[in-house]
Amino acid sequence: MEYDRAYFAGKVCAVTGGASGIGLALCEELLESGADKVVLADFNRENLKKHEARLNEAYPGKVKGIFCNVTIEDDVERMIGETRAFGGGRLDLLFNNAGAGLAGMFTLQPDTLLPKGIAAAEPSTNEDWAKGFALNFYGALYGCRHALPIMIDQGGGQIVNIISGIAFSPMAYQSMYAATKSALNALTLSLRAEYAHLNIRFNSATPGTTSTAIFEGNTPPPEAQSPHQSAQRILNGVARNERLILGDDGDVSGATQCFLPDAMAQVYDEIYLGFARQRRSGTLSFIASYAERTPEELAALDALQQLIEMGESGMDEAVLERLRAYWANRPSDTVDEAYYKDKTVAVTGGASGVGLALCEELLAYGAEKVALADYNRGSLEAQVRRLNGLYPGKVMGIPCDVSAEEDVQAMIAAATAFFGGRLDILINCAGVGRSGMFTETPDTAGMIARLKERCDGDGGLDGFVDSQADWERVFAVNFYGALYGCRAALAVMLAQGHGQIVNVISGTAFTPMPYQASYSASKAALNALTLVLRYEYWDAGIRFNSATPGTTATAIFKGLPAPAGAQSPRQSALRILAGVADNERLILGDDADGVSAMIWGNPQVAKRWDQYFEGVAASRRAGNMTAYEPQ
Repeated sequence: MEYDRAYFAGKVCAVTGGASGIGLALCEELLESGADKVVLADFNRENLKKHEARLNEAYPGKVKGIFCNVTIEDDVERMIGETRAFGGGRLDLLFNNAGAGLAGMFTLQPDTLLPKGIAAAEPSTNEDWAKGFALNFYGALYGCRHALPIMIDQGGGQIVNIISGIAFSPMAYQSMYAATKSALNALTLSLRAEYAHLNIRFNSATPGTTSTAIFEGNTPPPEAQSPHQSAQRILNGVARNERLILGDDGDVSGATQCFLPDAMAQVYDEIYLGFARQRRSGTLSFIASYAERTPEELAALDALQQLIEMGESGMDEAVLERLRAYWANRPSDTVDEAYYKDKTVAVTGGASGVGLALCEELLAYGAEKVALADYNRGSLEAQVRRLNGLYPGKVMGIPCDVSAEEDVQAMIAAATAFFGGRLDILINCAGVGRSGMFTETPDTAGMIARLKERCDGDGGLDGFVDSQADWERVFAVNFYGALYGCRAALAVMLAQGHGQIVNVISGTAFTPMPYQASYSASKAALNALTLVLRYEYWDAGIRFNSATPGTTATAIFKGLPAPAGAQSPRQSALRILAGVADNERLILGDDADGVSAMIWGNPQVAKRWDQYFEGVAASRRAGNMTAYEPQ
């Protein structure tokens, strides 16, 4: 692919994972394009030394190899500092490319679900998850954190985070890979809006299916391209400053269609379930086969395809109006109340907001028993007492800090015992809506104090994020809390042969918001985990659903007024329960989430999205942290 090579002439660039595969191809392309200095940062000392010597022969004085373990923040900080010194005080381009294509089972599974050809024979442990996030997510986060001050000082720069198409097309037996890359995509797009006014560009790039060492001895899929083909496609998007750079045609299809509703969602269920079954048989390919569609499905698919094609000619207001009209004219979200009759259900975050509304509706629909799990003991006791007055003997309260796995395991055990040994549905609703700045910027005078007052005081969002410990706390609650719930509940549900797990995410999972990078990233990771497990456990009789609550007036906003158009917790609960009964792949909590999910990854809407999110960032810098509309 031809691209604007002149864009890279004279630039100082650093590439993590730069001594092999796509990273090495990027370095070679950058040098050929006239980059002034290129740093290969890598963990493999042998490859690093070999390719540094080889490339310095071809481009004398332009290449430096720097050993770097991206899972260690001090290593990343040192590498960035050495790059700046090598570049004469500059760093123009950072490619966070280091990563691994993690594969394995989520939990022990029945023999009928055991995959062939998966590298990890044992289920992923907490240590495995920590290592996976350290390599695929935090390594890039550290790079962003330490490159940004340099780029701010010099008046501009560009950071490219290499994700994967799996971020929006999650594959069975790759839950860790999908979750970490989804989180990285959300981080990147949040920061793109947050730093655009400082002339710092952020790009999220998929390499496409590429023949590299990521396949670890397995034969790459027949559709795989070469590392240089991937590098050229990425660099083309970097020069054009594309919001989401899509590495091959399969990624383009995935990004434009992955979260479409109705009949298209049913098609995606079929496709990804097919992939799961292929992998269990030992076949590794991403080429989908389609079964015959019913006339009703064909009509619905045709309507959706027309909307997609309209967007390809430019996502103007008329197209958006058609999308809104399509969403508004979908069948009403009437809850199939009979689905919940005599069910046993546990709900985390069940003592307030959407979680409490879910419990109230479930009991009204005739659920046999409902367990409310919550961290706030005072609210928990009050709500259990109130609900048991209305539904005697049907309600149990369980104190639970979802960030502690032992608490979650004990909660599932207590709930199952209360239910007489059966657990039909688990709804992982607990979460924190953290906000904050990623790094300090020249316009932070007074802003950090104002944001902290709004976020941590009586009149603000749920907590300010400005340290690594804050990031890890957000993930502990929003992601790992649900992961622990899935793991514990699956042991019960697999034994009984049925069950359903609903993970409540957020619309920010696919429309990441500035100054909410940690919230967006944690919810994107949870969405990916959910969709992977949906297909991994489908044939075991376990349903998984990912659900956004929509913009809802809850305690997440504390003393601040909720955004205009926010719905009530009950409205959110009704929409979620309608989708759960219908076993929807992605349950979209309000019309705004519905429209956003349909267009979030369409390249034709990218410019409009940039304008929108940069406007929201300006509103939030002005002090309105609940703004969802541009200033």
